[in-house]
Amino acid sequence: MSRNYGGRVTVRALKKDFSLENSPEDLSLDELAGKDERIATFAERRAEMGAEGQEPINSLLPEVIAFSLHHGRWRMATWLHEAAATIWLIACGWHEKGSKNDAYAYFERLKKQQVLMPTKDDLAALVRAQDRALAESFMTEVPEVRERALASRDQIQTTRLGGRIAVRVVATSGNPTSLYVAISQRLFPGDFPLPKDWDVIVLGAFFPDTPKENLLSLLDDDFKGTPLNPEELAFSDMIE
Repeated sequence: MSRNYGGRVTVRALKKDFSLENSPEDLSLDELAGKDERIATFAERRAEMGAEGQEPINSLLPEVIAFSLHHGRWRMATWLHEAAATIWLIACGWHEKGSKNDAYAYFERLKKQQVLMPTKDDLAALVRAQDRALAESFMTEVPEVRERALASRDQIQTTRLGGRIAVRVVATSGNPTSLYVAISQRLFPGDFPLPKDWDVIVLGAFFPDTPKENLLSLLDDDFKGTPLNPEELAFSDMIE
């Protein structure tokens, strides 16, 4: 598998299929796995299965390209949201072939009712989870790349914060020292734009003592001797 896909469970599935309440959509996948063995199976298999489960669910084609994931007699439907690099667990039911309550018949009913796929609430919960992961990454990643830049003056350091935001950082030699930071306005993987104010959060982590309005915005096409990418915004300030 060439890409690292995240895993999410839809709000509808959490509350209806797994009987979890109290805002379960704000729990991490690992936390949810501790509450239900079926979700634990999804969490374990997600990393290895990539875009696929155990078999395609033909009855949902062609509108929904979903895959079946087995846990004993339970069947789960999974769907890849390529743009968000996320595999969604969208439904779960008991497999009893020939029964009107069979899992696959249940999946078809959900599709007809137009409640099978992730909703705006699901996407909002996904963004909140990304916000938390990003904030946690700043606690360790930003100071580390900042120190690397200070230890290797005039050499551009490249990293991807939280696995999502590409940044380039360079500290100048001489006295005073300036720090330059270029931030991609696209999230990786996929093609989502950087959410509003995330660049402010990134800059705040790199320049904790500098008000944003005091940062120098680099408007030209040069980032310390290399081209500034079209999707990048770059800023600098004296730090020493």
